[in-house]
Amino acid sequence: MNLKIKDDIVALLKESLDAIRNSNFGLLNEISSHTVHNSSVFQDHDSTSVAVLIYALSKVLPRASVDVKRLVEEKISSCVAELEKDNMESYRQCLKEVMEVIQATKEDIKQYFNEVLSSSEIKKASAIYYHGISIGRAAEILGSNRWELMNYVGKTRMNEETIAGITVEKRLAYARKLFSS
Repeated sequence: MNLKIKDDIVALLKESLDAIRNSNFGLLNEISSHTVHNSSVFQDHDSTSVAVLIYALSKVLPRASVDVKRLVEEKISSCVAELEKDNMESYRQCLKEVMEVIQATKEDIKQYFNEVLSSSEIKKASAIYYHGISIGRAAEILGSNRWELMNYVGKTRMNEETIAGITVEKRLAYARKLFSS
């Protein structure tokens, strides 16, 4: 793993821990969005996995019990420790265990978590696409279905409003400039 990516993931996981401890679940969503930016720049699976997990936690933890929140905190702390020691295999296993903690809870939360996890993968892949990465590559980074991603992106207005930060108006003005000479 790239050192910059590792340092950023450690910082984001620590920030997530603070948000969970303070029950600031809206902040988790913001943290997840920051991680998506890294995914689009570095196109790595680790940043993307963290983005999806943190986004899913932002949706599920408000409904979870205090015990589940405590277990999630403990597991994320362990993930940070493993990552800081460069134990990549243990770190990745630890992330899986965070998901397992949620999935081992009540049936309604478990089902909700699985639905949120699935939809968050598509949502985060679309955010990577929004950053200028192709749909195929965005789907590949997240391990999601390209057709589901195309369907989701097609239903949003993001591709009409801006692509890689360039508005429709700017693209149209550039095209007119090309053909007017």
